[in-house]
Amino acid sequence: MKKFLAVLVIFSFLGSSVASAVAPLAGMPPVLDPNDIYSADRPNAFSDVVKNFPKIAYVPNHTSNTLTEIDIKTMKVIATYPMKKGPQHVVPSWDLKTLWVNNNGG
Repeated sequence: MKKFLAVLVIFSFLGSSVASAVAPLAGMPPVLDPNDIYSADRPNAFSDVVKNFPKIAYVPNHTSNTLTEIDIKTMKVIATYPMKKGPQHVVPSWDLKTLWVNNNGG
């Protein structure tokens, strides 16, 4: 019986930590499907915040330590920005108001 209770307590603990992992952060909109953290990320399902933004790609260039901004319609380079060592990813903040350039170089 003690073994059963110990296992039950462990599973209860794990279950609560998994459930809290999908809980949004303060100020974030609710998750549409608690079983799919990416449920709001589907093709052409743009947020009202960004649906009228210009269609621009931001490309990190790891070797040259730059970030290139490209107009998707014309495929022309708009600008190239110097970055610190080794830019790898461009990711939006949760509210879609800021883009962050990530790197492993610091």
